[in-house]
Amino acid sequence: MKYYIAIDNGVSGSISYIDEDKKDYAFFHIPTKIMFDYNKSGQKIRRIDHKELKSMIRLIKEKSSDQFCLVEKPFTMPKRYKASISAAKSLEAVLIVLEQLNIPYEIIGSSQWQKVMLKGIKGRENLKPASLQVGQKLFPKVMKVKTEDFDSLLMAEYGRRSKL
Repeated sequence: MKYYIAIDNGVSGSISYIDEDKKDYAFFHIPTKIMFDYNKSGQKIRRIDHKELKSMIRLIKEKSSDQFCLVEKPFTMPKRYKASISAAKSLEAVLIVLEQLNIPYEIIGSSQWQKVMLKGIKGRENLKPASLQVGQKLFPKVMKVKTEDFDSLLMAEYGRRSKL
């Protein structure tokens, strides 16, 4: 049985998985830790807790010998330098964990999966509410999870439907 894993990149992101029969699925927030910034005295930053992330993904990997992971491409904007750097660091942490666990992956842009899973949604401001609504409709057992969106779960479903 193949498992599709998806990671909505970043320290405020999420990780989900779904099996090819859509019977086993779950949604989690990316594990993070707070640390002192190495550049500025007293300032704190949030980083991905790579040890916890590796443990989470290892548990998914134990469910099946066949997995594939989709990782959302981070945004990069010169005007949002700090956020872009944080996203790039998060991506690197995720890729290292996936490579250590020998899980094949593909980095995709958000528009690629949104075209299929959020068909017809217009306006950037409508994407998160639509993601939440579609995720709750398609995956009723995640309805009680407190989150802004179910992007990683919809990405995993996109991978499943696309038979990646």
